[in-house]
Amino acid sequence: MKWETCTIYGHADTGKTDELGNAIKSDVPLWTGNARFTPWTDAQIQLTGRTVTDNEQQYAVPIDYATIKDAVKASLGGLDHKITKIIELAPRWCSIQVRVMKNGK
Repeated sequence: MKWETCTIYGHADTGKTDELGNAIKSDVPLWTGNARFTPWTDAQIQLTGRTVTDNEQQYAVPIDYATIKDAVKASLGGLDHKITKIIELAPRWCSIQVRVMKNGK
């Protein structure tokens, strides 16, 4: 299995607003460590369809759910990924489903 350095981020209010009055948020690291790439199983591919698995990957992270429950982004292998799903594998592990973000957005 492949282990990669991972930083998981959440959002925090900066106390500032944009010209439309929307709150400006900044990325705040919630956890840093190693995450293990977990390939899709045949059953998952059949349930979700190939289009999901083409664009998304799964990683197992050795951290409890409460720490990363508000996560929105993960940095893996030097690339930013949008977190689409967090699955609790209590008590010490979680699985995150991520989609690669293009141009850092």
